[in-house]
Amino acid sequence: MTGILGMIKLTLDTELTGKQRDYPEMTLSSAESMLTIINEILDSARIGAGKLEIDSFQFNVKTVVSSTARFFSRSRRPGSRAPFDHRNAGKCNDGRP
Repeated sequence: MTGILGMIKLTLDTELTGKQRDYPEMTLSSAESMLTIINEILDSARIGAGKLEIDSFQFNVKTVVSSTARFFSRSRRPGSRAPFDHRNAGKCNDGRP
């Protein structure tokens, strides 16, 4: 996964048109989501073994919600409404995103 993420980031560092940039950005978002799922599965195994360590850190809720909204907005039909309004999300929370 690290190699895939690295290659996508290298692709994004090249000159691309707007549409060409959309594809690797979506791929990067999907790959990062896949890595999160893999890590969650590994965490489940650690929980079962009693070896899970939980980290606490600050994150920007608005950034997380906005990136999620952008990801899902690409799959909406033209003219349809978003299922939520991310513009009123808070600025910073502690914990896991």
